[in-house]
Amino acid sequence: EVSLAPASDRMQMTYFAVQGNPDFEVSDIEIRRSGLSYTINTVSELASLHPGAALGLIIGTDNLMEFQTWKSPQEILAQVQLVVVNRPGFARHDARSEFARLSTFVNVPQIGISSTDIRRRVKLRRSIRYLVPPQVEEYIHQRNLYRD
Repeated sequence: EVSLAPASDRMQMTYFAVQGNPDFEVSDIEIRRSGLSYTINTVSELASLHPGAALGLIIGTDNLMEFQTWKSPQEILAQVQLVVVNRPGFARHDARSEFARLSTFVNVPQIGISSTDIRRRVKLRRSIRYLVPPQVEEYIHQRNLYRD
């Protein structure tokens, strides 16, 4: 398995990926937090930064299958609407938990792009063109990320 890039690099790549789209904003609240960063901490901080806002947490069906093991899942649901997108190999009907009943399911086009595959391709010196935005590809190569 190829190791992850440092958090600051992942944040910069996210910034490049959404740059120019006014519907997205990149936040560093998880990076600024010391120690482990749990979803409940992020959700609580976002709720306090945006009082009264209707917040949604988008996760994949694969994450929903394990949501009951997350730290404070009931508290998360008290602050956000859980929005679940389909993931290859995980059917909606497989998630029969109370959390599935409280979730909004959204079908999204399945795109055969995975971060694991991108990291593996970089390590093997294969092209990632068209799999990530050009600025992200350039940044990965400039910073020599995922080469171990």
